[in-house]
Amino acid sequence: FSLFIGKFISVILSLVTILFVYKIGAEIYGQKEGIAAAIIYAFMPFVIFWNSLIREYILMIMLVSIAVYYAIRFVKTEKLYYASLNSFFMLLALLARRSMILLIFAELILFLYLYKARIKLLLKMMLYSLFGIILPLLIIFLYSYIYDINFLKLIGFEFSLYQNSFSWQQFFGLRAVLPYWFFRESSYIIILSII
Repeated sequence: FSLFIGKFISVILSLVTILFVYKIGAEIYGQKEGIAAAIIYAFMPFVIFWNSLIREYILMIMLVSIAVYYAIRFVKTEKLYYASLNSFFMLLALLARRSMILLIFAELILFLYLYKARIKLLLKMMLYSLFGIILPLLIIFLYSYIYDINFLKLIGFEFSLYQNSFSWQQFFGLRAVLPYWFFRESSYIIILSII
């Protein structure tokens, strides 16, 4: 693994994000606005800075932008496979960065609010979303079985004889219990949820 390959992957992920920012803008407002949104996103200092680093943030942003696109497609068309795709990419984003759990809860609350009068559609959407969640977990489970890797360790849980079997600190990561975490990441998550 070289520095060039890591940065190249980061640039590819960012290009995919730019494509989905365009698709989101075009889906909501129109093609011209989608192009403007993609150009603005591509030249944001935040994006340029994170592209120079090899971190999980670029992957997470790409996965969230894809998930948001499919959430918008579901709301517009009410085709249930868009709900599956949305939950699939949200789960992958959660596996990339655990703080995504806040955005998942926000999206769940939004869908509950939007479809509170249509319980049957909401239940179908939840069922299809469950399929979108189970599929990547099944793939990870099979991968961990084939290569003899601990499944829980692969998705981010590490257990030892000297600690509790489960702790919230372990689930959210140590940053979740630090006070600065809320101020550092909550605004970023709120901005992504508005998009």
